Amino acid sequence: MGSAGIRVQCGEDASLRDALQSDVPDPKTWATGDDNATPKQTAFLKLLCEEHGVAYDPSWSKGEASAKIDELKKTPAEKQADVTEAAGEKGELLQNPGQWTTGSEAATGKQKRYIAAMASRLGEDPSDEIDDALTKSAASAKIETLKSETGM
Repeated sequence: MGSAGIRVQCGEDASLRDALQSDVPDPKTWATGDDNATPKQTAFLKLLCEEHGVAYDPSWSKGEASAKIDELKKTPAEKQADVTEAAGEKGELLQNPGQWTTGSEAATGKQKRYIAAMASRLGEDPSDEIDDALTKSAASAKIETLKSETGM
């Protein structure tokens, strides 16, 4: 029996899915990739687009439809891994607090408690480390400094 008769349900096991898809060429390189999307692709894409609040484009080719399906099926963790990988390729830091759009907002309670716990571990007065003007960016930087000092 050829592989066309075998169905494998991968569920959430990304490593198994990746292994099974590793032999699948990139949709951009398909000889029929510029053909119209198949009826199955169209139906599935309409459903995925509706679920994700993305506009459906009926002009998508077979290759574009396949790529869009793959994109919309990704879990949040897989999407974050893609962002992290892309940033790493560009040499960008994702965790740079100075670039956060919320960095100027007041530090969160969780940040303040973490700073207090680390300051206490160092024998410092936690109130010396935390004030009302502490921003998320400043708290993040302070946490990184305290982590290196405490070994946490």
